Amino acid sequence: LFKVSKPQYTHATNSYGSCTPWIEDGRIWIHFGTYGTACVDTKTGKKLWERTDIECHHWRGPGSSPVIFGDNIFLTFDGFDKQFIMALNKDTGKTAWMKKRDVDYKTDNGDAKKAYSTPRVITAGGKAMLVSPFAMATIAYAPKNGDMIWKVVHGGMNAAARPLFGNGLVYVNAGGGNSSMIAIKPEGQGLLSESDIEWKLGRLTPKRPSQILLGERIFMLNDTGIASCLNALTGEVIWSARVEGSYWSSPIYGDGHIYGLSQEGKVVVFKAADKFELVAENELGDGFIASPSVAENSLILRSKSHVYRIVK
Repeated sequence: LFKVSKPQYTHATNSYGSCTPWIEDGRIWIHFGTYGTACVDTKTGKKLWERTDIECHHWRGPGSSPVIFGDNIFLTFDGFDKQFIMALNKDTGKTAWMKKRDVDYKTDNGDAKKAYSTPRVITAGGKAMLVSPFAMATIAYAPKNGDMIWKVVHGGMNAAARPLFGNGLVYVNAGGGNSSMIAIKPEGQGLLSESDIEWKLGRLTPKRPSQILLGERIFMLNDTGIASCLNALTGEVIWSARVEGSYWSSPIYGDGHIYGLSQEGKVVVFKAADKFELVAENELGDGFIASPSVAENSLILRSKSHVYRIVK
């Protein structure tokens, strides 16, 4: 898609292709951060449009994935030198809006301003909101024009997990301190206060793997291999248990089970229930950092060196 003569440095644990593409019938949008974004016809491979003019110093490489809602594709650029979010028309690539992050980072260290999170569009109180966590804060934007609906200043360096939404709450990885995970009531406007925070969790929260929300339960598998189940209404820890390995890829849910893929190549399967039960442990490949994907009855796994398709 693009040729980059002098790419920026990317950390060994990242890659130039870490951002997950967005696919719809006949179209795929592929994003490489500052290196470029393109819309491609999935049947012919023809590039329909591209943007290579959006500049950002990623420092350790890009990681935020594109999201589409309505006519727009939303791109997140929380870099070392500048931090902003923008919307492009998904059919033409033309800029619809761009918003700089409206927050005091309380530091001049660009590394502390870096972020990797992917936003999520929700509907709360009859309003569509683009909920975007980043270093220091989370902002909900109006998808149509980028106007801020609300903002929560929670501190911490942003973790990579996507926000979750359910039970009338938005669940966000704040990325540090005593509020590593917070549950936000999203009906407010402007700068939200402590009364708009339903609960906080300062331990067990993963920095990189996303959580799974199933009804009134949140299931997590953190970076160091601690699996846990939370009461999504109160933040109470129902159980926690250690499984073997370290984890950066996000777990997935299917048929009553949670599947986790470790950096060492171990695949663990445990029940999505109020009591921990390890169902299976498998060895596969040379380790996983990328999160799995599901296509009908196939599980697509990308290890450090191979791509696997496993069929039920």
